[in-house]
Amino acid sequence: SSREALRQFKAGFRPDLLLTDVILGGEMNGKELAERLLKIEPRLAVLYMSGYTSGILSNSSDRQAFQAAHFIGKPFRRAQLGEAIR
Repeated sequence: SSREALRQFKAGFRPDLLLTDVILGGEMNGKELAERLLKIEPRLAVLYMSGYTSGILSNSSDRQAFQAAHFIGKPFRRAQLGEAIR
């Protein structure tokens, strides 16, 4: 959850990559989570994923944000995930 990710980060855990769904349940979405974590660790790599690409990309501000970001659509295969991470 976004709450747990923030808690872990504030406790000192520093992953190399945040792999987050664009749509998260709870207090914030994946984009908001990434923005908060990047304020703490600006070098954090972020990879967004979603199975709802057409709905996400219909909003012009989201489309601009995700075109500039690293993104993988679901479903994806392990090899595709590895390629997106690299």
